[in-house]
Amino acid sequence: MFLRRTIDIVQTGGTPSVDYLMLAPVGKAVTFGPVLYSYIAAYSYMFINVVAPVQVWQWLIWFPVILASLVIFPMYFIGKALYSRKAGLFAGFFVTFSAANVARSLGGDPDTDAIVILIPIICMAFFFLSYKALEKGCLFTKKSLLFAALTGISLAIFANIWPGYWYVLWIITGFVILYLILDTGLSYFLHKVQPKEIATKHKAMLLNLAIIIICFVILTTITMGFNYAASAVAEPLSLSGISRSGDAALKSESGEFPNVYVSVQELMAGGELKDIITKTSNIELSGIAILISPFMLTVYVILYTLYRFIRHRDHLDTFTLLVIWFVGGIFASMVAVRFTMFLVGVISLGSAIFFARIWDYAFEKAKRK
Repeated sequence: MFLRRTIDIVQTGGTPSVDYLMLAPVGKAVTFGPVLYSYIAAYSYMFINVVAPVQVWQWLIWFPVILASLVIFPMYFIGKALYSRKAGLFAGFFVTFSAANVARSLGGDPDTDAIVILIPIICMAFFFLSYKALEKGCLFTKKSLLFAALTGISLAIFANIWPGYWYVLWIITGFVILYLILDTGLSYFLHKVQPKEIATKHKAMLLNLAIIIICFVILTTITMGFNYAASAVAEPLSLSGISRSGDAALKSESGEFPNVYVSVQELMAGGELKDIITKTSNIELSGIAILISPFMLTVYVILYTLYRFIRHRDHLDTFTLLVIWFVGGIFASMVAVRFTMFLVGVISLGSAIFFARIWDYAFEKAKRK
């Protein structure tokens, strides 16, 4: 489908209203959901074809690989913003060679999986650059406004690529809400910090979130319509946003092309926790070995960052993001095991922080000697 759509854009400049290979020879009227991915593939091909002449199908073998490799850059900034430069370097390395990322980008299939992993991580990177740009006592800075706007623009781009875009917006919104609750409650009860002392920071975070949502809604309304933008609220509440969005619902054995829908439906089956741990590890693990899986390393880091906040009042942002992203990804993977790709970023981040902390501890101990 993506190959044919890309070829249509290359040859005609757009997507057809009638597909004559469906229900041939009469053809079938077709309506498309988000098609930006196909346009990116088509125009990147036209650029590459000038430099090194290739056929469309040849370019689409390499295109997902290139997208998958680009994820190293935003992942570095997330790790750096939330923990340290070493964590950023580890995170970039781990996400690039993550089993879920590699498996969805090296098969020569020009599906959207590689870009569906890349763009959300870009959104998260811009969001945390905006968050870190906030200065004490200020509602906003030029940098925070710029990165907040870029976050909203990135979300709008993602909405034009994949109908399940809304999960990123919910992670960002969930982070802000949970952070405000934890920062207010725990800071007061554990560290005797009065709410008014952190009120300006909280207002700045809410302003940042408002800018992100406004940019997202305006751009998505222009490109896809207001109803599509509003589905960011409606679809998650119905718990069927991913399966029902786009051209049609997954009807399995019903419809005009039951063999295709049955094949896709198999990937929509829910997974157990052990299946999720296995699919997010680069090797087959069982028994006690599961305790050293990337999944479990992320669990350890969540507990560590909570401990750090309780004892030293730091890393609350890291803890909050890991919890929201991790729990959300596990829930999605249990609904449909193919959505373990949602866990690629957070497990890479958690594993990176784990090894960065081990590295720091080892060098601190060496210095004492």
